[in-house]
Amino acid sequence: MNSVEIVSKDKLPLPYMLINGKRTLLVVGNPMEHEVEVELNISLKALDFPLNKKHLKVTTLRPKEMSIGRLTAEELLHFRMTVPADKIPGGGLVVYLFELK
Repeated sequence: MNSVEIVSKDKLPLPYMLINGKRTLLVVGNPMEHEVEVELNISLKALDFPLNKKHLKVTTLRPKEMSIGRLTAEELLHFRMTVPADKIPGGGLVVYLFELK
């Protein structure tokens, strides 16, 4: 399990990643009663992916499954998201899937 650097005006739990070689799950929590905007600095090394990889397939799994498409390693260094408020349906947590394709 790897952690990832987070930039937010709110104090949030440290996001973490679960890695199996070709896929990585990123979990970002928000215990606040309001939604938060965050920027993550994700490197290919942190994802445990080959450093020469040009693009990764990214999918949101929670709160709603949705393909984001392919992102470059540079785009991952400034990966932005909104994490919904806690204690609402679908809130408090976002989960992304990163895949080598």
